[in-house]
Amino acid sequence: MKLSDSPSVSVSTVIAASLERVWEVVSDINTPASFSQEFQGAQWLSPAPHTVGSTFRGVNRRGDNEWDTTCTVTAWVANTIFTYVVEDVNEPVAIWSYTLSPEGPRTRLTFTAVVGPGESGLTRAVAMSPEDEERVIEVRLALWRGNMAATIAGMKALAEA
Repeated sequence: MKLSDSPSVSVSTVIAASLERVWEVVSDINTPASFSQEFQGAQWLSPAPHTVGSTFRGVNRRGDNEWDTTCTVTAWVANTIFTYVVEDVNEPVAIWSYTLSPEGPRTRLTFTAVVGPGESGLTRAVAMSPEDEERVIEVRLALWRGNMAATIAGMKALAEA
């Protein structure tokens, strides 16, 4: 696996709740902060209503390392999809997306993240150890997968409560 392959990770669950209820949980940009070990929270920089082009600042922490990012919404369709890119819209550090789809009276929630193509801490780590590129990417994607799985499990619990 190479950075040039745009590595990605996706997790999914079926929630015993309507699309509308799941959307309430997913469209709150701070919901993931309750469940992720890395994402600490976010604040909208654009006034409501939140649509394509809206921006927010997210704060992340891993160990003693804390950083913030500016994110731009690239897809916002109520009860269907919420996608945002991190930093540069044309060369994002990452692309994050929540997709909702009906399954009878239930809702399938899929959370997907794509690396790059913009420069990030991951690209710098690979540059420092190019011979370990595949392992470095696998470790980062495993961290993402764990936090993403915890996030959608938490969203499921909230939506079903």
